[in-house]
Amino acid sequence: AVSQTFSGNGQPLITLTGLTQLPITNNHLPLSLLWRAAAEMPTSYRVFIHLVNADGQILAQADGEPASWSRPTTGWVPGEYILDAHSLTLPPDLPPNASLRIGLYDPATGQRLQIEDGEFVVVPLARGE
Repeated sequence: AVSQTFSGNGQPLITLTGLTQLPITNNHLPLSLLWRAAAEMPTSYRVFIHLVNADGQILAQADGEPASWSRPTTGWVPGEYILDAHSLTLPPDLPPNASLRIGLYDPATGQRLQIEDGEFVVVPLARGE
């Protein structure tokens, strides 16, 4: 369970309510995110997932509209839950302290939505080891 609300211009827009990391198979990490719409949105935000090392260097990433480009945020209804699947191709030399950064941004401006203490949620990488 995760409960981080992303805001734009001080208005709560989207809450990341859950995250599931499935086992890494053949250097692929499948992820499922569960979003909850907090408001109607005139902007179609994109989701970013960055796998980073301890220095914040991006090792792998996935960006796109939620639910494999099928559920733009402009169509979300307040209170609605959206299941959003992603997959990251991991580097073969994955460092032991890697983590995930998850957030949303406006593709027209690059501006990221904000959470209480930054612009992305940090999640440790579950290796299943």
